[in-house]
Amino acid sequence: MANISRTNLVEMLNDLKNGMLKMELLVEENLEKLLDFLKASTEEKMSFPKSERLNDVKTNDLTIRSLGDGLENKAVKILSLQAPVGHDLRFVISSFRMIYDFERVSRDAYNAFVKMLDVPDSDISKLNDQYKVFETSIDNSKRLLKHFVNLYQSEENPSSDLLKKTIDESILLDNEIDDLFKASSEQVLSLVHNQGLEIESGYYLLSAIRSLERVGDHVCNLIERALYIQTGTKYEIK
Repeated sequence: MANISRTNLVEMLNDLKNGMLKMELLVEENLEKLLDFLKASTEEKMSFPKSERLNDVKTNDLTIRSLGDGLENKAVKILSLQAPVGHDLRFVISSFRMIYDFERVSRDAYNAFVKMLDVPDSDISKLNDQYKVFETSIDNSKRLLKHFVNLYQSEENPSSDLLKKTIDESILLDNEIDDLFKASSEQVLSLVHNQGLEIESGYYLLSAIRSLERVGDHVCNLIERALYIQTGTKYEIK
């Protein structure tokens, strides 16, 4: 009976883990769509309708939220029926916070997309340098997600080399996102004051910048949770 129970637990944990990785793929897809939009804007080669791309991002966002609800129910079921301990318990408990962070990454990416689409076409030509900075921020967040996946899929108690590489590179990427946020905010204000960018467009851009900065913060939270799951130690990516 104990072996049957353990088999059920392993299956339930794998199901929960696969669901988390599916959320990560959807989040990464949304960031990629946003990145494509920015590159097309700076290169003036928009080969897709803006509204269609936004609808794709919104659909993924709704799917992520629905998937998150289902995964929370799975996690509660595991806690109720299987009473996991050690690594397994850390894995299940951490899932609740990770679901929240995945949902926030998705929503912040969507909000950034909406605000960028609100910028009038007449102002787009003034924003090439700004959009390229946004591209770097999004690319950094995607690299952070890769660190999360590599750690999340690793075995319990990963090597010290993997831990050091993950923590050091994640801190560098997050710091660069923060620096880009500060520099971008100053650049937007300069565009408004010195180059005739409409104040409304400046507001939309500042909102988008803030959303992109939050994306990096939430992905760092995911990495911290993965570190805790695998090691039992709480780390901060600061």
